[in-house]
Amino acid sequence: MKILKIILIVLLVIILLAGVGIFTCYMITKDVKLDIAKLESRQTNIKLLDDKGSAISIKNNIYTPISMISDDIRETFVAVEDKRFYEHSGIDTKRILSASVKNIFSWSFKEGASTLTQQLIKNTHFSSEKTITRKLSEIKLALEIERKYTKDQILEMYLNVVYFGSGIYGIHDACIAYFNKLPIDINLSEACMIAGVVKNPNKNSPISNLDGALARQSVVFKILENQAKISESTLNNAKLYNIVINNGLKENSFSHSYIKNALDESCNLLGINEADLVRDGYIIKTYFDSKTQEFMYNKAINNSDINDNYYTYSTLNNTNLGVSTYVSNVPLLDHQIKRQAGSTIKPLSTYLPAFEKRIISPLYQVLDEKIDINGYSPNNYNGVYHGYVSISDSIIHSYNIPAVKTLERVGIDYSTAFLSKIGINISEKEKNLSLALGSNSVNPLEIAGAYASIANYGKYQKSHFVSSIIDSKGNIVYNEKNTNSTAFNENDAFMMTDILLKTSKHGTGSKLNNLNYDIASKTGTVSAGKGVNSDGWCVAYTTEHTMLAWHGAMQNEVLDNKHSGSNYPTIMVREMANCIYTDNNPPAFTPTSEVIICDINKKELEDNHIILRQNEGTIDDIVKSYFYKDNLPEYYSDTDISIPFIVSKNGRHNKIEFLCESGCIYEVYKTDLFGNVKLVRRITANGDKICIVDANSILYKTDNYHVMKADIDI
Repeated sequence: MKILKIILIVLLVIILLAGVGIFTCYMITKDVKLDIAKLESRQTNIKLLDDKGSAISIKNNIYTPISMISDDIRETFVAVEDKRFYEHSGIDTKRILSASVKNIFSWSFKEGASTLTQQLIKNTHFSSEKTITRKLSEIKLALEIERKYTKDQILEMYLNVVYFGSGIYGIHDACIAYFNKLPIDINLSEACMIAGVVKNPNKNSPISNLDGALARQSVVFKILENQAKISESTLNNAKLYNIVINNGLKENSFSHSYIKNALDESCNLLGINEADLVRDGYIIKTYFDSKTQEFMYNKAINNSDINDNYYTYSTLNNTNLGVSTYVSNVPLLDHQIKRQAGSTIKPLSTYLPAFEKRIISPLYQVLDEKIDINGYSPNNYNGVYHGYVSISDSIIHSYNIPAVKTLERVGIDYSTAFLSKIGINISEKEKNLSLALGSNSVNPLEIAGAYASIANYGKYQKSHFVSSIIDSKGNIVYNEKNTNSTAFNENDAFMMTDILLKTSKHGTGSKLNNLNYDIASKTGTVSAGKGVNSDGWCVAYTTEHTMLAWHGAMQNEVLDNKHSGSNYPTIMVREMANCIYTDNNPPAFTPTSEVIICDINKKELEDNHIILRQNEGTIDDIVKSYFYKDNLPEYYSDTDISIPFIVSKNGRHNKIEFLCESGCIYEVYKTDLFGNVKLVRRITANGDKICIVDANSILYKTDNYHVMKADIDI
């Protein structure tokens, strides 16, 4: 009798607790209502705005009825996401208990137990916050859906709203994006890959990570095998099927490449995944310029010369480094693109650091010759060498040897430290002299952002797509702030800009020479050997915008020589500039206060490679160039009598030899870093030939000498 009484009390307590629980659940969820319109909507909660505050369409999804979705897709998704889908009434109690036990023993909450019905509710009605209230509300609405709709209707709605990453929503767009097929035409192997994406779209998307997608597909195969719902022979055939990725969405949305980068950046800023971002009702404000974006998109897809290659075209606003356009057919986010920089790196890795170290000026002379530095023997384009050339001409015409020699003087460590200040990080294996020629890996926006720092007179800020983010409650959760820093001297920046303006007029960027405003440019080409290329670059900037065009060969392919940086990429930059400056031209670049333009004696420069100022003369007698006010060249003297001489190597040093008159005094001068003439040696001749060694000379014949008979009494 006593035992019975205890049992009754226990039952009463259980009933009471259950009643309290039910009442509590009711009170918590009493205001939660099922919104049929959300279930049937083809729109996502997220909103992206352009630079004028107008909405950017981020969804192409065509609603696909269950009858137009292959059985393989339906069966695979049910097997992977909710194997008792056709048995439960909205919640899977067995799965909940199993997940609870695993979470208790692992002391975590990693194991989920949501049914497809619950996932449908979560994707259409709630944010990603993990609270008891949300979970109870989700369960309540899942049970209600099960009473109102059939299982096939629920599965149909789920497949049309599920998120696949990279701005892809719904089964229709996923099938088109991955295989360029309609859902009804998807086979078992393809279905297993599609179903595998949902768990982690960033990691498992076949567009951005085919290896990850194949690994996840194998897991899905194993799930099907364990459930034994598909015959062994059918499953084996699916495993042997050769998956071919064919992105059919690339021509469906001119803004797609911009959107996927903006979404990725937003996730990083908020520290959440993309599925939560698109579901939680955020408003993301961007720098998107729809006019230029659509113009460049149409130029790209209608140009038969580039459609078989990778390409990226982008524009930055120099004021805030906002990305205003980004058109690309590369199935990767910008920061995932890793390509050789080619000659676009030369001003960044070599010449700007050399300006900063004060070891060159624009007219500083370098001997362009065949070299071999510890086995490294780079060549100029077509194997042509030009003798003594100025730093300015070396950049304008993109000669290789002067860049390598200058980098050797700068030092690899100094160069890589400089590059890091403008957003380009160099790996240990890339730290060698080939860095002067762009053997390092970069992504398009790294190059664009680095050149924008030159346009901004040495101020650097990382480029970005997002200006602010507002949550569903109207709170500003992110607001972009001006974070620019002084990466290098404004005078160095102007010196480089002046040279790159000339590059657009009569150098490798000369396809821009018909633009009637200041536009600086640099091109780059990465050779794949035998007259073909792997990459072509052109980056250009005005006072207002930085523009970039990159063409790259797809895997195991090459570009023909029309895709050199000075050709197709430069043409696309010109098209970009013409679209941006339809109505108003950008202001001109202005010299900084610490530089001055000087007239330089042309004959001395060409004959003796010495930089001397000229008081007066005709345009044929002088060369104009900028110099620092505090380090101007000396004036040319008509009384100087130059003596012919020969420079050769004596070990690591330069040897200067010339014929002389016995008993006379001779002076050997060397130009300093900015063209000033310094005495190397004064010597009295005791024969008919003098030979001296300059112990302070650098490796290779980049020093400039001047030999003259001294006007001194013995």
